[in-house]
Amino acid sequence: MKLSKEQIAKIEETLVLNGVVYDDIKLELIDHIASEIENNLGKNDILFDAAFYHAFENWKQQLRPKSSIWIGTKNVAPRIVINKIILSSKKLFLRALFFVIIATIVLTALVRNFNNELALENIRKLLRVVFILELLFVLVCKFLIWKSKSVTSYGLIYKKLNIFSLGLLLIFLGIGIMPLLPTKADLGINLASNFFASIYFILPLFYIKIAFNHFQFERKFAKV
Repeated sequence: MKLSKEQIAKIEETLVLNGVVYDDIKLELIDHIASEIENNLGKNDILFDAAFYHAFENWKQQLRPKSSIWIGTKNVAPRIVINKIILSSKKLFLRALFFVIIATIVLTALVRNFNNELALENIRKLLRVVFILELLFVLVCKFLIWKSKSVTSYGLIYKKLNIFSLGLLLIFLGIGIMPLLPTKADLGINLASNFFASIYFILPLFYIKIAFNHFQFERKFAKV
């Protein structure tokens, strides 16, 4: 039995009252809870209100308030919301770390087998220009997310992750110590410096990816 628009609206209203304010997670939960209610109405001879109450009882533990240092202890939200945000953040972090490690290996191999200091200085300048362009894009995305009418978990992750780290990278850029790419150093120093140079270059790309997820959902949400 398909639920009416009014019944779907009641599910959404109850989720919002329980703190589920992020549109992407809210739509996912509405779909799950509505399916559960529809199954109960189809299998059992019960009214919507009873099926509604039973479904939310099943989700009671997942809707309990929770906070996490991962996104800031001031951000209290239902357990399922916090867990999904933490999981998404960790996946992005691990993916970024993987690409940083690959870039570190490539840069180290390049630097240790390349003795042309002028060419390396040009690579440093190129990385700085690329970072500035990435930073400008990140700031534009930040403004667009701030102006966006959609409230998503991606938007929250974006706001929480980029303030400190991008500020630190800007300081390094300003005093001219990034990227280093030293040529006359042992392997350990090469790996360490190139690791930080890779973070410097790749980190903003993952902020842009998070922003893209937000805008992608926003377009999809606008069609619903």
